[in-house]
Amino acid sequence: MKDYYQILGVQPASGMDEIRRAYRRLAKQTHPDMNPDDPQAEERFKEVNEAWAVLGDVEKRKEYDRQRTARKAAGQKAARQRKDARKVAQSVSKGALDYEDLLGRFGTFFSEKKMSEMAREQRGRGAKNPLDTTALFEKFMGFK
Repeated sequence: MKDYYQILGVQPASGMDEIRRAYRRLAKQTHPDMNPDDPQAEERFKEVNEAWAVLGDVEKRKEYDRQRTARKAAGQKAARQRKDARKVAQSVSKGALDYEDLLGRFGTFFSEKKMSEMAREQRGRGAKNPLDTTALFEKFMGFK
């Protein structure tokens, strides 16, 4: 996803007047007629126009900002997961593997809930699933 704010050289909090001024200034600077010897001028001019088409329209800008925020949040979550994976890999390489921590991270990765919390919830309900292997797993891993 292109950063239209960066293309126009404005901040995301900029008002429509500031965005319009930046667009006009850049459109004039990058116009192919103003730069006949520059082969990249036309591409840059197209980028500036594309950015203006989105940021100059209130509804398109709202949608762009929403998608931009969602992508940023997803990127931050992925970064946290990579960091957790590196920590686990370092623990394994040092021989100091904490299984409860590993399982907690595994549960966080898939459901944002620790597996121990999910097991407590299951026990609290009283309903037994005939396919539930939690007790067997906990005995095998040495939790009980």
